[in-house]
Amino acid sequence: MISKQPDIPPSPRKNARHSERNRQVTVQLNEFINFSRPREVRRSVLDLGAAIKEVSQALGYDLEEKKIRLEIQGEAFSIERTNNFCGRHSSICS
Repeated sequence: MISKQPDIPPSPRKNARHSERNRQVTVQLNEFINFSRPREVRRSVLDLGAAIKEVSQALGYDLEEKKIRLEIQGEAFSIERTNNFCGRHSSICS
């Protein structure tokens, strides 16, 4: 980075520091603007049977350790959901 090179006169180093700081502020402002911008809402169908199966698999070890039996009964059905309903790492919401 130019601002840290000792053989450059003070004025260009100072300008380089200001330039770097301006870049950092611009990045932060853009992140804030993107965060505050409303997201487009997309609707889709979520298979609750698949969601329940994924949760039961995730809890499998804990259920077994605590000697809890999970029994799923009833008909499978789906619900409508928005794009922000599921967490990032959920395979059922892909």
